[in-house]
Amino acid sequence: MFSYAYRIRCLQKLHSEAFMGLNAVCLPDCLPAGAVYRSSLPATPVSTPIRESWIFSEQQLRERLCKTPSPRKCRFFDPRRSESGLNSFDNEWLDSARRKMETAMEDDKSDETSPEDADSVKENEAFYQKKLFVGNISYRVTKRQLRDFLSKFGKVVDCTIVQDHIKRWPKGYGFVTFSKVEEAEKARNSPPDQLELDGRQLRLLPANKTRVSKLRKDAQVAAERRALAMTMEPLPNRELDGDEEDENVSDMEADVTPATPPPSPRRSLECVDDLPDDALLMVLAWLDIKSRIRIERVCQRWRRLALRLWRSQEKLSFTGVFSISDGQPLTVSILRALLVRCGESLRSLDLRSASHVLDYKAAEAISMLCPNLEYLDASGVQLTNVSVQQLAQKCPKLKAVLLKRCDNVGEKGLWWLLHLCKYLEHLDLSEMPKLSGQCFHMAGVRLRRLVLRGCAGLTATGFSKIATKCCFLSELTLSGCLQMTDHDLLVMCQNLRALRVFNMSGSFLNLTSGSIGAVGNLPLLEELNLSHNSAVTDAVIAAISASCTKLRFLDITCCDHGITDVALSHLSRCAGLRQLKMNYLGQITDSGLGSLSCQGLLQSIEARGCPHVTDGGVLILVELCRDLRLLDVSGCERVTTAAVMSCVDIVCERSNALTIVVGGTCVEHKKLSLDPKGMLKIDIHNFCLEHYRPDRLERMSLHDEHDWYGDLDGYEGDAEAEARAQDYLENDDPLMDEDYIMS
Repeated sequence: MFSYAYRIRCLQKLHSEAFMGLNAVCLPDCLPAGAVYRSSLPATPVSTPIRESWIFSEQQLRERLCKTPSPRKCRFFDPRRSESGLNSFDNEWLDSARRKMETAMEDDKSDETSPEDADSVKENEAFYQKKLFVGNISYRVTKRQLRDFLSKFGKVVDCTIVQDHIKRWPKGYGFVTFSKVEEAEKARNSPPDQLELDGRQLRLLPANKTRVSKLRKDAQVAAERRALAMTMEPLPNRELDGDEEDENVSDMEADVTPATPPPSPRRSLECVDDLPDDALLMVLAWLDIKSRIRIERVCQRWRRLALRLWRSQEKLSFTGVFSISDGQPLTVSILRALLVRCGESLRSLDLRSASHVLDYKAAEAISMLCPNLEYLDASGVQLTNVSVQQLAQKCPKLKAVLLKRCDNVGEKGLWWLLHLCKYLEHLDLSEMPKLSGQCFHMAGVRLRRLVLRGCAGLTATGFSKIATKCCFLSELTLSGCLQMTDHDLLVMCQNLRALRVFNMSGSFLNLTSGSIGAVGNLPLLEELNLSHNSAVTDAVIAAISASCTKLRFLDITCCDHGITDVALSHLSRCAGLRQLKMNYLGQITDSGLGSLSCQGLLQSIEARGCPHVTDGGVLILVELCRDLRLLDVSGCERVTTAAVMSCVDIVCERSNALTIVVGGTCVEHKKLSLDPKGMLKIDIHNFCLEHYRPDRLERMSLHDEHDWYGDLDGYEGDAEAEARAQDYLENDDPLMDEDYIMS
């Protein structure tokens, strides 16, 4: 590094040569390149820079160096700088000029080694030895605190903390200058415990050295080795005559092979920061949302990688992240901060598990920051009609919207949603009391899945709109829609011919078995749920079994009043049936199970809490249904260990394993012998719910009542009768107790 005084002397020498009239410019190689100086007049010390290319033609040189053409002394540049511009000069004059140039360059070299310049260089080196780089500074530490902390090593002349040029936030590093070199060395060599400030250990490094990580150095060495290996070409296969050629080959190999092998490009990974960006991104992608926010404070590189990871985020779910019981719910401000990072790329947003304190402001943030959103689960969020309208206007690409338990959303908001979101395919409006169904007049032809579970306010007009405007529905859930009548169901079964999944579970006040039999008019039906429906009878099952040839799943749980063994005999004619749930049916016997087993293709059967199912029914199902994989008879108390032991011999020759659930039965697990081939698996869990059992009243009467007679021991005569009457009165009515006392 050259001092300012040395540069001034170079310019003075240049001007002195200009006074001689030669106007030759020859800057030393040590000065910065990029500018050539010329004098504005032949003998004036004023000079101006030329910032064009170093290569000029003779005409260009004359135009640039001579403002007014005149027969003056020829001005020229160093031939090393512009060789092509001197081709027209005669050699004799050029040689003399070059000799003068060489003399000038020797003088320059002698000036470089002058004592004054050496002192200047030493002074600069001493200055940088007193200046240190300080890293890992806490963001809460101020410049004064850092100066006072480092003053214990010596007098601090200058202290600086680098800040962001826009937000003026500290970047976590700075520079400090001590008054003496010894003080700076003392600070650098101090133990780590003396460099801890605000919970962080400071890093002190020389300020004039470039900080290059070990990984980059090793990578550079590895790149050089690869380049050297690529330049080495294999010797041609030829026969070498004599020992002379062998020696030549050995000499060539000796020249190529270094004396000491270069260091390995990869010794160890002592720090996670040694990983490349792509590998570190794969690691950071496994972090949860809170941890991903925290790593942004580690360093600038991790913040950059975290933001890069956020920008590629397509799905965002808060399951298991925020909890209102722990006092850490998801607020609107937190949601907005997250959507600022990933809103542009977000395709799916799930707020179902973190909707406790979210309101209409959350919908405003989503509509403003997530223009490409396709899936939104806002179940439980306190939305309004206006907020739903904003979502529909700002997020027109929505394909699936789930608004369960959004009590404040009514027909107007849903009207805008169905009107503006033309790509809507899935809509879940469960448990919305204000829904009447008139909004379905705006439903698009793309709507395929509609869930209306628990919508007790759905009227006949709404059912009519669904039947006429949603003709292409493939999945429909109407469980708990209490106002549905026979006419409404008939109209829907006539128009919704594309239905594949139909859910009519629950009690319907105005439905009869005749209208439910109209479900058989759905030719593409594959899944049907009629659980807890008291209107389902054997005739309904017969109509469905005869018409729905593609039926694969049927649930008739708790249809105890109208389902008997006759219904199972009808189901045996459903060739496509694979899964059957017939839990808590009090009129099902082994005879019905025998008829059902003739179908032979069932894979899953649930018969929980059926009091008349015995070992015979279990054995015939296992023996005839060769593809059976699950048999749940938990709560069937007449199933014993003998049935399970017999099943071991039946399934040993099958290709698929069978799982039998025997919790709540008379099967003794300790007496069972394990299947050596592992084809039979026993599950001892009891999935039977006591309040659903058809024989729950009989079971309650069989339990021993509490022996309350022992509580009256010690009473004699009228005292015993009075105590018994007092117990009756206390357990019956307080007013009767008061009347008894007053009497």
